[in-house]
Amino acid sequence: MRRVALATTLVAVAAGCGSTHTSRSYVVSVADARIGPLQLDVSDRAAVVAFAGKPQLEARGHMPLAAPYDALGYGCSRRTPPGSFPLAPEKPFCRTIFWINERTGRLETFFTGDPRYAETHGTRVGTATAVAERLLHKRLLVGCEENLYFTSTRAYLTIAFAGGRYRLPSRHVVGGHVVALVLHSRRSDPGVFDCE
Repeated sequence: MRRVALATTLVAVAAGCGSTHTSRSYVVSVADARIGPLQLDVSDRAAVVAFAGKPQLEARGHMPLAAPYDALGYGCSRRTPPGSFPLAPEKPFCRTIFWINERTGRLETFFTGDPRYAETHGTRVGTATAVAERLLHKRLLVGCEENLYFTSTRAYLTIAFAGGRYRLPSRHVVGGHVVALVLHSRRSDPGVFDCE
């Protein structure tokens, strides 16, 4: 299962939204690799812009052993806003990012710290850990990070948590809340979340 390195760059979530689309809620589904009307490995840059609006920032990049990407960022700031991730190495942090594979022209990875996006069981940024565990039928145990992982034939979903505490030997996390959702294609990935 793909492990995601989020802890070093995520910051606890606070209220506020950065993208240009309405205050509706959008479903993130690992089963069919969807973010609202978008689908990993199918949707292109034009579809992302039609859905999310013109990106606040855009950056091209390339990670070792991965295809070059075009990252579209929303809710970006040089001051590291809460629930954000860097658009590209040494670039501003953004609340929501869509990575487009430049070779295929298709959406390959999605990150958000925006509570308007919820996975299919209703877990979203800001959801308390205990509530997320109940909705997802999983216990959150601390490992390298405080994440829950889900997989399907089309995608990987990481739900990242922060603010909890745990005791040994159980490693069960108590308290805290969801800080981000990350959806990766199983076919193509920009490598920005890979552990080194």
